[in-house]
This record gives sequence, structure tokens and C-alpha cells, in this order.
Amino acid sequence: MSDTEEWEQEQMEFLSTLGAVEWKSAKEIDPDCVLFADVAPEDIWQGYSCECWFLSSLASLAEHPAHVQGLIKDNGDATYTCSVYSYESQAWNHVTVTDTLPVDGSGQPVMNKITESKEIWSCIYQKAFALHAGGYTNCEMGNPEWAMGALTGCHEIVEYDFEDEKGWGYYELTMPESDNPKDYSPEDKDAVRYLQSDELMDELVAADKAGYLMAICTEGHARTLLKVVKNPGGAEVNLLQVRDQIGDENLGALALDGTWGQPDGSGWTDHPEVTDALSVTDDDGVFWISLEDCVKVMKYITVCKKALSGGFANNCGPKCIVM
Repeated sequence: MSDTEEWEQEQMEFLSTLGAVEWKSAKEIDPDCVLFADVAPEDIWQGYSCECWFLSSLASLAEHPAHVQGLIKDNGDATYTCSVYSYESQAWNHVTVTDTLPVDGSGQPVMNKITESKEIWSCIYQKAFALHAGGYTNCEMGNPEWAMGALTGCHEIVEYDFEDEKGWGYYELTMPESDNPKDYSPEDKDAVRYLQSDELMDELVAADKAGYLMAICTEGHARTLLKVVKNPGGAEVNLLQVRDQIGDENLGALALDGTWGQPDGSGWTDHPEVTDALSVTDDDGVFWISLEDCVKVMKYITVCKKALSGGFANNCGPKCIVM
């Protein structure tokens, strides 16, 4: 038994709790599968795991296909070498995995799915990420900033917390020292400064324009923050476009407020100028919400301050931009 096969069998004790019964080659699952086709956030689905913190960050990264493609090398022999930033060595760790994936009794992956475009990149990278982190159990529940740093090599990650009368606290996060996500716990720190809603929106719009990774978190669940728009069409409203990697069935109160969450919500019908200014889609798991509604259920927003709009050169050091 090879080292890879031994590791896979060790993982089955946990993966079986998610319905996995065996490992199967991606080519066996879908003979027409490819590594890349049209990399996009909708390639990411959570499956049965509790890896929202990692997958919401990976979906944010998928807004930058060149970066994703720079992280995964096809070795031409059904193995792939994936780059994950190591907090322990302060350098990129290159993890090689086979194309075998944990599948259920029907032969379908229990973690990330093969996409409609037959892409397997998200399945392969999730497996490599688990190997880097010490196993799938170490990836159950975590913090988006840990994932963002591992995906980009950036050490400059901040968090915005809504604190009632004080406004939005701006926190500079201390990066981990271990490659096991379970070893990381954010330090209690005082806010560097406080912002009002208009100031927050200005910073988030700038982050969106720069191509920073962004995640939005409620208690116990992280989602991708796709887009930030201030006063679209001249309307007095601040809107966030959010994607839940589980899909529409998991949106709950965050999206189903009847104002902006659904394409026929009153926000859109009452403000045609906003409809004209923005693309209103009915994509699975994607919705708009106003900042004012968001704070009722949201815990914090995490931003990785590395500009990715220009792509990624593999093995390069992090280039972080201060807002």
C-alpha cells in the first residue's frame, strides 16, 4: 500500500460519517472530467462537511481564475501538485495528491462535487488542503482568515465587527503559527478604530475593486462576499452580494427578508434604478442584502488584503496592499 493509499484509508473513519464508502478515481466518476474549464465561485459546494470557513474563502478565490490555476499543477499521471501556504515554514508547501475522491454508495463525491463543466479542481484542492492540514477532521469548523492566508500567502487580514453603538470595529488579525487549523484561535484584541456604515462601505468597495478575498460570517457559518455596491443607481442603499456554498436551502433570514434577497423582492420593485444598475440573478445560493438588514444576523466580515486582480505567479511571495 502506498503512502497515499494509507492516508486515504486513515481518513475513511471520519469520511464514513459523511456517507463515504470508498475512494474512486475522478475519471471513474466522470470519464470526461477536466482539471479546469471556467473557474468560478459556483464551482464550490459544501457537500456534507463543516468546511464553510475554507470553502467560502476558496469560492472567493475562484473569482480570480489565474490565481486558482497557478495553485494546481497537473502532473499528467492522474496526480496533481497543489500549493498551500505553510504558516510553520513561512513558505509555499507543495502537496501532491492523486485524483481519487471519497464517494458515497451512488459513486458521487461526498465533499466538493465535480462541476457542471466537469471540472475537478475544487475536489483536488480540497483534498490537498486536508492533507496539508493534517486530515479532514482538522478542517471541520474553522476561521476564514486561516484559509485566506493559506490560499494567498498574505499576512495582512482584517476583520470588521459590528458593535452596536460603537459602529464597526476594525481589527488586525494575528496570523497562525501552526499548519493545523485546530491550533488557531484568534487573539482578543482591541479595535484599531471604529467606522460608521458609510466609512465601512467605502473600505469594502475599495477592497472589492482591488480583488481582495472577502467572507461574511453569521454565528457558525461563513459565506462568500462577492460584491459590494454603495448607492447603486443613486439610491440611498448599501448592498452586498453574498453566496452560500450550500445553496438556496440554507439562506434563511439572511436572504429571505423579502426586500433584496429574492429577485421579486420589494427592494427591486420599489427601486427600478437599482435594478437597472445591478445584475439581478437567481443563481443557486446567491443573493443581495442591504447592510442595514445584514447586521441583524451577521457576526463579522473578513477581508484578505492581497490584490488578486492581476493573477498569480506560483511560488511568488505575498504582495499585500494596505487600504
